[in-house]
Formats: sequence, structure tokens, C-alpha cells
Amino acid sequence: MKPLQVFRFLLFLCALIIHSALGAETYPRSWSAPQILNQTKLALLEGPVWDGGNNVYFTEINASKVYQLKLDKLAIYELHQNMHFSNGLAMDNKGQLWVAMQNKGQIVTLTPGDHSWQIHAAEYQGKPFNHPNDLVVDKHGGVYFSDPAWNTRHQKQPLNGVYYADKNGKVKLLIGDMDKPNGVLLSKKQDYFFVVDMGSREFRRYPVVAPGELGEREIFATLQKPDSHLSGPDGMAEDHHGNIYVAVDKGIQFFNAEGRYLGNIPLPEQVTNLAFVGKDLIIVTALENLYKIKVYFK
Repeated sequence: MKPLQVFRFLLFLCALIIHSALGAETYPRSWSAPQILNQTKLALLEGPVWDGGNNVYFTEINASKVYQLKLDKLAIYELHQNMHFSNGLAMDNKGQLWVAMQNKGQIVTLTPGDHSWQIHAAEYQGKPFNHPNDLVVDKHGGVYFSDPAWNTRHQKQPLNGVYYADKNGKVKLLIGDMDKPNGVLLSKKQDYFFVVDMGSREFRRYPVVAPGELGEREIFATLQKPDSHLSGPDGMAEDHHGNIYVAVDKGIQFFNAEGRYLGNIPLPEQVTNLAFVGKDLIIVTALENLYKIKVYFK
């Protein structure tokens, strides 16, 4: 075989390998129509978190409430009131809810149904937090959270930061160069930390070096802008194949583990957050409604 023929053959093999690898990717190729689960409109839903069983918890920010969705009945129950405009929720392996209590400027923990909470973190360097937004708990008992200020009334810290509070409540500033850090996500293996910025279409990934210690930042992906307007980005989730999902304007954009854009699941209103239940059911919070969507992987 002549050198030119060898070169062409090698190019063909490379293209075949790349095509096979892309074709082997597993991600949603179709999905069910979004189904509204609430009977009456609500006011700015957020923070969906699955407990691994029959329950999903979420917040209604403007009513300062936490709700429980019973999956077997698809019934919604009011669980907590007077939650000070709470936003993001997380759940640890002990069954405790972690809450980003915005108007209190606190990260608190509570047991679902128990009407008292414990403050885990409330200040950094002697000053209250701005307006804690989203959070994620790690296996070491610590919590990563974003703390933007949406206006001067919220601004108590000199910057809009991303923090880590360890299991004892000791707080460390991790990221301080974002406009308005919003959704945060810890990968299932807990080896990467993701964060989106309301002021940018690019969103970041950091390797997790140790609990509360991040490596050099990477631009993981750039959000697509199919329309003239793109609000968000907001909450995030990861499926069992390692694909990353981001709530944006009227949809959920999703990317593979390397940050390549894969598609968009459209919804009829602005999406705030999402959570996977099992492998193929997504519970979605939006401005006025709670949705369920089943996704079909190939």
C-alpha cells in the first residue's frame, strides 16, 4: 500500500472510531409532553429534590413554603410555612433537608415535617450572606452553595460568591469572580463541581481536589441561544449516563459529560430547576407550575 493510501486509510479509521463513539452515546432522543402536577397556579417554584423513595420536595419562593410531592399518588402536600423565601433544597444520606433560606441569609437543616430547623451557616468573615440561592451536599457532610445579591438590599457581602461550609459549619469562599452565581451541581462521583452564572452563557466545571477544595476552573459548555432571548441559566441535574441538564428560559438544555450540546426539552414557561427521579423521570419546577417529564434514552 502506498503512503498516500495508508494515510487515507488511517483517516478513514479515525473517522469511523469517532462516529462509533458518538453513536454510542446514550442521551434522551425523545420525551413525553410535560404534565402539570399542581391543581392551582403557584408562585415561583424551586429546589426539587428526590429522597430516593416516594417523595420529592420543592419550594414555593414567593409564598415561603416547602411542599412534598407523593409520587405514587402524584399528590402535593404543604409541608412547611414561613420559610423566609427559601430557594434551593438538598437532601443528605440521613434524610435531612438542607435549605437555602434566602431572606434569612442562612443555610439551614431540618427533618421533613419537623417545624424547627438548625442553622448550619449564616455568615462569612463576620458578615451575613447575601441571598443564598442553590446548594448541594457532599458525602462528607459539607455543603456547597451560591450566594448572589439580586439588588442592593440583598448585598451584605462585598461580592457574589460560591462557598463551602464543612460538616462543622466552617465556611470557606471558593469562587468570587462571578456576576450572579446561581445553580450548583456536584457530579454523582463527586469529582466535579458545576456552577452557572446568570450573567453568562458559559458555565463552569471545577475538579474537586478535596472536600471544599476546587482545582482550576474550566469552561464546561456554552448555553445555546436559539431565540433572541435567553434567561437563566438556573438549576442543574445529572442523569445516570453523566449527561448534564440546565434549566433555561422555556426549556432544559442538556450536554454530554464533555460539554457537547445534545438537545433541548421545551416547556411552556420559564424553568427554574429540575431533579431526576430514578433513571428516566424528571420533575421540573417553573414560575407557576410543577411538571413531570419522562425521557427515553437511546
